[in-house]
Formats: sequence, C-alpha cells, structure tokens
Amino acid sequence: MKKLLISALVFLSSALSAVTPAIDSDKLYLTPDELCLNYFDGFYIHLGNNVWVKTGTIHRDSGGIYFYDDGLPREWKCPYCYMYWPLGKACQNDQCNGKG
Repeated sequence: MKKLLISALVFLSSALSAVTPAIDSDKLYLTPDELCLNYFDGFYIHLGNNVWVKTGTIHRDSGGIYFYDDGLPREWKCPYCYMYWPLGKACQNDQCNGKG
C-alpha cells in the first residue's frame, strides 16, 4: 500500500509539472509606459531611475507583454539630447545643450 501511494504521488507531481509552465527568471513583464520604440535601433525598455535596456524583440502571452533580460547592457538616456549611453559614461554628443 505504501509503495502504491508513493507511486501515485510521483505520478501526480510529474503530471502537474508537465502542465504547469516553468517560471523563467529572465522573462520581465512590462507596461506600455515602460516601452520606447526607436525605429532604427529596436525597443528601449525603461527599468526605472533612468536605466534603459535595448532589445530587438518583445513577446506577448496571456500574462502581457514581456522581454527576455538575459544580460542586456544597461544604458541611461540624456535628458537634453535624448540619446542613450552606457551606464557610467557621460554624454558624448557634441551637439548636446546639457554639456557644460
């Protein structure tokens, strides 16, 4: 009887894991407010505190719009010329009004 119960539990747990989708830690959902489309570069996604990531693809499922954050480089957006630069690097735009 004990072996039958253990076998049934193993079967049920394997059946449930086949039905339940795996949680993907690199999948980040976003709202339309966090998305900025640049027709030449792709999609820029705002992560907060003026930190952005650029991706070429976004996806949609029943949970909403998402992208895979698998080590994408972080950038910041200059508030004067609206160009993106790697974090820790100053704006390199010679035409930028914010350079002082």
